[in-house]
Amino acid sequence: MSGPLFWYRRCPHWSRLAIGLTVGAAAGALAVWNVDLEHVWSVLERVSLWPLITAFCLVAVTQWIKVVRWQIIAGGREQLPAGLAWRGVLVGQAANLLLPARAGDVVRAVLVGRRTNSGSIYTLYTVFIEKAWEAGMLLVCSALLLAYGPWPDWLSRWGVLASALSLVVLTAGVFGVLACRNRLLVKSQQYPWMTRFLVPASQLSQTLAAAWHNGGLLRAGACSVGIWLLGLVINWTTFSALGVSVHWSASLLVLVAIYVGVVVPAPPGRVGLFHYVVRLALTAYDVPDSQALACGVLLHLVVIVPLMIAGGVAALAGQGVHG
Repeated sequence: MSGPLFWYRRCPHWSRLAIGLTVGAAAGALAVWNVDLEHVWSVLERVSLWPLITAFCLVAVTQWIKVVRWQIIAGGREQLPAGLAWRGVLVGQAANLLLPARAGDVVRAVLVGRRTNSGSIYTLYTVFIEKAWEAGMLLVCSALLLAYGPWPDWLSRWGVLASALSLVVLTAGVFGVLACRNRLLVKSQQYPWMTRFLVPASQLSQTLAAAWHNGGLLRAGACSVGIWLLGLVINWTTFSALGVSVHWSASLLVLVAIYVGVVVPAPPGRVGLFHYVVRLALTAYDVPDSQALACGVLLHLVVIVPLMIAGGVAALAGQGVHG
C-alpha cells in the first residue's frame, strides 16, 4: 500500500483529483451494485426524526471536543483562542474532505499559525500530535474489533499497521525532542536554516512537558476517547433512525473502516467511497444491501455534509477572528 500511496502524493494536484474522482465513481458503482434503489429510498423515507436530530447534535459536540483537545495540545486558550481554534478545525476538516492527500491539515496550520505568535510550523506540529492520538485510538478500536466483532477480509491490516507505525514514529519524535530540546536549540544556532523547524519543536516540547505535569496530556487522551466514543454512538444512532438493529461492534467497524479509508484517494466529499465502505461494513453483520446503502447515505448526510457546510461558513466568516 505504501508504494501506490507514495506515488499518489507525488502526483500533480489535477491528477490526484482525477484519481480521486475515478476511485469515487468506481466505489459508487459498487455501492449500488445489485441494490434495489427503490427499496433504499423506501428505507430512507421511514427515518425517525429524534434519533436523527440526536446524531446531528452529537456531531456538533464532537467538534467542540476536538477544539478543546487541540487547545490543550497547543498550550491552552492563551496560546490558541477558542474562536480561532473553532475556525481552524472546521476549515481544516472541510478542506480534507474537498482536497486530496489530507491537505486540510496544512491549511489548518497555515490559517491558524499566521494569526498566533507561535507560527505555522508550531501549529502543524500540534496537528501531528493530534494525529498521534487518533492513531492510538485506531489501534484500541481495532483490538476491540478483534475481541468482539468480525474482521472482514476487505479491511486491510495495512491501514492499521500504518497507523501503528505513525504512532510509534510520532511518539518517539515527541519524546526525542523533549529529551534533546536544549541540544536542538544549540544546533539551530549552528545551522540557521534549521531554526525555523527546530525552535518550534523545542517550544512544543516545553508545552508538552508542562502538560505532562499538570495533567493536560491525560485530558487530551480523555478527549480522544470521547471523540471516538461519540463517533460510535453517532453511527449507532443513525442506524437506529432507519430501524436497522445491529450489534454495537458494527458501529465500531464502520468507524474503523472510515478512518482507514482516509488513506485511499477519494473524490470531494468522499462521495461514493464513503457509501461503499459503510455498505461493506454492515453487510459483514448480515444487514441487507438496500438497508446498508441507506445507512451509508444517511450517515454521509449526518457526518460529512454538515462539516463541509460549517467549514465553508467558517472560511467565509470573520477573517479577523482571534477568539
